[in-house]
Amino acid sequence: EGLSWEGADWPEGLVPEVDACDVEGNDFDACDASLARRISLALGPAERGVDELGVAFDEGQIVQFYATEGIFEDEVRAAPSTSTRWVARRASKNRVVTFWFVARDDRGGVGWVRRQVRVF
Repeated sequence: EGLSWEGADWPEGLVPEVDACDVEGNDFDACDASLARRISLALGPAERGVDELGVAFDEGQIVQFYATEGIFEDEVRAAPSTSTRWVARRASKNRVVTFWFVARDDRGGVGWVRRQVRVF
């Protein structure tokens, strides 16, 4: 239902600009915390009900975070906590990084959005 970058709405076409960490590896904590950016997805309500056997269920929802470059603090988050942080690595400098955010539910439903960030 929504996507935010640093707490603000992140509409399609908006390409934030960020500085890169001076790290080549995959250790998120090796980068200065001031370079990390928070990304959050807002999901619709999970389905609740009773299945065909009469067993009550609460549908699970997860979000998967993908990027062409950089380091996520968490690559997968389960609802209702659907946010993570991301930082650009040295290899990201002077590039446009593409993100894909994929939301899945227990019934096989899936939705995704794509965004980009310019790294300096």
